[in-house]
Amino acid sequence: MKIDFVWPDNIHWTGGKGFALTLERMGLLNKCFQLNQFNYEQLFDYLKNSTSDLIILMCADHHMIYLHNTSQKREFWYKLKIPTVCIAWELILNSRFPDSIHKSSSAIRCFDYFLYVDEKDSIFYKKKGNNACFMPLWVDGENFKVKLAPPERKNKLFFFGQITDFGIPNVYSERKILLDKLLEKNLVEFTDKQIGSLDSFEELVLKLNNYTATINLPSVSDVGWGYSTRVYEAMACGTLLFQYNLKGRPIAAKIFKDYQHYIPYDIDNFEKLAEQINYYLKHIKDLETITITAQEEVITKHTIEHRIQQIIEFVTTGNKVEYQLIPELKNREHIQEDYAIPKISLDFSYQLPEEISSILGDSELTNPQLKSEIQSLKTKLKQAEDLIDAMKTSKFWKLRTAWFKVKKLLGIPSED
Repeated sequence: MKIDFVWPDNIHWTGGKGFALTLERMGLLNKCFQLNQFNYEQLFDYLKNSTSDLIILMCADHHMIYLHNTSQKREFWYKLKIPTVCIAWELILNSRFPDSIHKSSSAIRCFDYFLYVDEKDSIFYKKKGNNACFMPLWVDGENFKVKLAPPERKNKLFFFGQITDFGIPNVYSERKILLDKLLEKNLVEFTDKQIGSLDSFEELVLKLNNYTATINLPSVSDVGWGYSTRVYEAMACGTLLFQYNLKGRPIAAKIFKDYQHYIPYDIDNFEKLAEQINYYLKHIKDLETITITAQEEVITKHTIEHRIQQIIEFVTTGNKVEYQLIPELKNREHIQEDYAIPKISLDFSYQLPEEISSILGDSELTNPQLKSEIQSLKTKLKQAEDLIDAMKTSKFWKLRTAWFKVKKLLGIPSED
């Protein structure tokens, strides 16, 4: 299988260069493009003759609006014969940025599949049916690693991240309030910038390995949209994480477990948060027990490699990423087992139309009603055969076949 990967030049390592290098390491990368508003036309020129099996576009809805901001560009994507997957990294319905819905509404008319990081955005993608699903974020497990054991680190909580409001009311408001309280009590060291730049992971890995604990403070949406990349990166580096309680996200809440993978806190209960910070910094053995469990969980289930395999599985079979991660979700009553590609077996046996007469005998065929039913069965059989032939020649079927070959090479068991 050959995959083209496209990402904007303003996204950090985990969603950009790190993702591209992982595709290359897995033997799946065909061509990659790091785009901005000045160089994006090279992608359109290339796609006119691309021979890839799949195109993954990171943040194409929000950060690469220049790919679909005219009717001509949207028409290009609509007519493209290669399946396209848009990873909607930014929030939509619960975002505090005013143009999020506008940007995503433009993108939804262009790409074949969507993977969104906030499960509440399933409402927005309802019209895409089973071609859209929730997918949590991930970590570059190849580079985010434990380099120092907790006893060798600075025994302090630290936080890094943006607090600028970008001129938009209430952006990072909860974050700033809680951060001020932590600083006032001398409970945290603060780095006012986005560590881990676009082309390197090293600074952030060293920072995470320099401290025993870090805290994930509320982000740019209503509190509790899900786990940010900070969560996965901290766990992978063996740094104890203090994570705010998620609200109204039952699927995301199942990914990790309180007090096994992180220490939960309520943003409205600062006293308890301060108490827990002091406790775990004084009890390094308890801290280390949690970090070991968390590191194992994230490395075995939530790396870039895992997400790439899950994306391909979703596109080729319709098995949603959330089902792959949490199989019991399939049993929810309000979810239909209805995949993007019809689940038709090619080795089922059936009686050929010519054989129906010999099975029934001439006497039964004198019944007009029976004749009508037989003709109906013949028609349905012909429709099924036509559907199978069409599927075999479609871009989705070819992609599905290619993925099964890749799974065999990678040693991934098939469920078929």
